[in-house]
Amino acid sequence: MRLTNRDRQIIEFLKEFRVASTSDLMELFGFNQPNCNRRMKILMEEFADIKKMEYNPKYNFYSNDYKKKKKNENVYYWKRKSKSVEHDLLINKFYIELLKDNSYEVKEFKREYRITLEDFTVIADAYILIEYKGKEYEYL
Repeated sequence: MRLTNRDRQIIEFLKEFRVASTSDLMELFGFNQPNCNRRMKILMEEFADIKKMEYNPKYNFYSNDYKKKKKNENVYYWKRKSKSVEHDLLINKFYIELLKDNSYEVKEFKREYRITLEDFTVIADAYILIEYKGKEYEYL
């Protein structure tokens, strides 16, 4: 199988973010749902580290209406299933929303950023570096 640039980007995204729902992949990489599912099936056949699970959340975390359930969708993960799928998917959604906003540029976004202090380590969900009006800002 010949990998496309988009395939490489999907693999890198899964390595960095650990999980991605079908809707995440559709938004990030410009798929429609049938093409996304088809492409991910091909990638799973080629790469044993990419796995799939059906995800049935209790709430729709992608909406302000927490009473509406989100439909079942596939969630793809790298090597091992996350213990905190909902949490990881929320971080993905936050990242996607950052990319959509054109008022600033996302220079860097690292998952599970570790800060080592004198005698302990703090693990933040993410490290974010953005550029806004010519200045860089860092967030944890």
